Order: sequence, then structure tokens, then C-alpha cells
Amino acid sequence: MDLGSRCFYEKICGYSICIAFFSILISTSIVNISILLVVFFGLTLIVKDKQFINIFIRNKINLSLVILLSFLFLSSFYTIATYDETISILKKYVKLLYIPICYYVLQAKWIKNKSINYFITGCSIILLLSYLKNFNIIDPTTFSEITRFLGFNYESKLLGGVTIFQHSIIHGVVMSFYFYITFIKARKEHNSYYYLLSFLGFYNIFFMNISRTGYIITSLLIMVIFINFYKNNKYKKNLIFLLVLSLSILMGNKNIIIERLDNSVQDLTSITNNYYKTSFGLRYIYAHNGIESMILKPIFGHGVGSYKKTIKNYFDENNMDMENYISQNPHNEFISILTQIGLFGLFVFLCFFYFLIKDLYRCENGKAVIIIVIISCLFNSLFYDNVMGIFAVLIIGFAMQRERNLKLHIK
Repeated sequence: MDLGSRCFYEKICGYSICIAFFSILISTSIVNISILLVVFFGLTLIVKDKQFINIFIRNKINLSLVILLSFLFLSSFYTIATYDETISILKKYVKLLYIPICYYVLQAKWIKNKSINYFITGCSIILLLSYLKNFNIIDPTTFSEITRFLGFNYESKLLGGVTIFQHSIIHGVVMSFYFYITFIKARKEHNSYYYLLSFLGFYNIFFMNISRTGYIITSLLIMVIFINFYKNNKYKKNLIFLLVLSLSILMGNKNIIIERLDNSVQDLTSITNNYYKTSFGLRYIYAHNGIESMILKPIFGHGVGSYKKTIKNYFDENNMDMENYISQNPHNEFISILTQIGLFGLFVFLCFFYFLIKDLYRCENGKAVIIIVIISCLFNSLFYDNVMGIFAVLIIGFAMQRERNLKLHIK
């Protein structure tokens, strides 16, 4: 490939991935288009640079994803799912192969730096709108009419809570990374502006949005920050200030915390009373079905796209009136993989996490990514969900970088 063509492809990849980072909480359509451009031109670069083997095979994180997707495809030959269900699920999981491509594209330092700035800018816009919505400065109904006029149907997402264009789970998970990344940026650059953004992100997650996944992720990220402060004598005074500030915020919002804890306890109590039509209850019953399904076909599972069929059979066999809760999504990626491709598939998926942790745990950004991906897979089907899956693709590719990997050169 001549230098001019390579520069052109690299620029398209770079700005497309930046737009994807920027739009993750703004527009699903723009994210989808941007990531497809990254995949197409990024794969072209990989092939032209003769890096296919290095990226997809020699990198163990990427290799585990290739094996996992390959087996999902092979399981389509024995699956109990319909043809349409099979194709639908394969389309969702093909985004696993986006990770190696984004990893290669983000090896350019200019792309990596610019992409995180785009991410912070996009999330800051949503954060501002979220606060304006929370304090009734903007009217969600009027806002939905404007977006409908522009061809975007966001009405259902705008009316509830403090979210803007995505539902509360996505909002909470993405904002948790925003909270962490702005804090790290503030500390490195000694910039109070980023500390303010980090605090606003933290407060939005805990006291404005309703997302248990977001609460858990952010709590763990706070622990990571505290540990890093404690290890560094230079920042121990800051740690005391941060602890006092955090405790003050928690005490000032204790009624909100108590109310949400009560709701969680009630959901858990309902399970003991055989009532499962709650967030916790459904996750419990979906997990129970996944384990029972694995026992029936332990090694290779029931095939790609089979979860919907297994949960329907489970409800019928147990005389449970829960037809409205039949779904392909068990809200747990491990259960989803286990049901579809058995213990073999789960082993490969766990290998992916092993190599991910081994490669990233020493990196500040890597710690955040590991926490976000694992918790999101435990409480939601991360890669099954379109926006959450692409977000995971972007931040995993971002965190996988090392200075020694930087090969692309455009500025």
C-alpha cells in the first residue's frame, strides 16, 4: 500500500473511532455507522500491513475471541434455535471481532489520545443535559418532539429518570468509565476542571440515575482510586480530603441510599416467596435455567441462539406464568455462553478474561476496563447488547495499548 492510501485509511479509522467514542451516549445510529467504518478500513490496514497473524492469532486476548466466535458459528449446525434466531445472535456476537481491529487502530498515539478526548466531550454534553433534565430546566416532552422531527425516536428513553438518549443501565456503565477517566486525567494534568467533571459524573451515577450495575462498578472504581492514593505518599493528604468529601456526600443523600437499599432487599425477599417478576428475580430464574440447561448438554451446549427456547421450556415445565419474560437475554453473559456453547465455550470465555486481566491489570485504565467488563457480564449480557457491546469493544481496544505497540504514524 502506498503511503498516501495508508494515510487516508488511517485518518478515516482514526476519526471514525473518535466519533464512535463521542456518540456512545448520544446516537446509536452514528455509533453503528462509525464502528463499521473502523472495521472496514481497519481490517484493510491490517491486511495491507500484513499484520493479520500478529493481531488475530499471536495476541492471546484476540485469539480467544476468534475461537469463541468460531465455536458460536459452528454451534449453528446443531442449535435448537430457529434460523432467524441463530442469525440474529451471530450478528450480535460478531462484534467480538471488532476488538482486534480497534486494538490495531488505537495503536496510533494520536488516535488514542484524540479518542478519549472525544469520549469525555460527548459524555460531558450528556451529563449537562442530564442535570438540566433533573432540575426541570429542559422539558423531556419538548425534547422528544425535537428529536422525532430530526428522525430519532428517543421518546421512551427521555421520559424516565435522568437519562437522555440511552436507558439507565447503559448510562450508568458509560458514566462510570467517564467518572474514572476524568479523575485520572485531572490527577495527571493537575486540572481542577476534570476533577469537577469527575465529581459531577460520580454524583449523577449514585444519586440521580437508577442503575445497580453502575453503582457496583463505580464503587469498585472508587476503591481502586483509594488504593492508588494510599500507596502514594504524595497523595495521602488528598486521600483524607477525598474520604471526608465522599462521606459527606453519602450522609447528605442517606435517604436516597436507604430507599434504594430497601428496594433491593424487597426484590431479594420476593425470590424466597417464589415471586420472580423483579430485576433480581428474573436474573435468578434466568441463571437457574442456564445451569439446568447446561446439565442437559454440558460440553457443547444447545447451540447459538438457544437461550430463548430453553427458558420457554423451563417456564412450561415449572408451570410458571411468565410468558412475557421469555427472552434471548438472560442478563448474564456467562450464563448466555454456558447455555449456548456449554462448558467448552465458557472455558474459552474465561480464557479471554484471564488474558485480559493478565495484560491490563497493571495499567490504570486497564483496571477500570476489567471491572466494567466483568461486572457488566455478570449482571447484563454485555456483548449481546448493541451499544454496551460496542462500548466494551472501544474501551478494551483503548486499554490494550502499550507504548511499545505504537506503530501508526499520522499526526
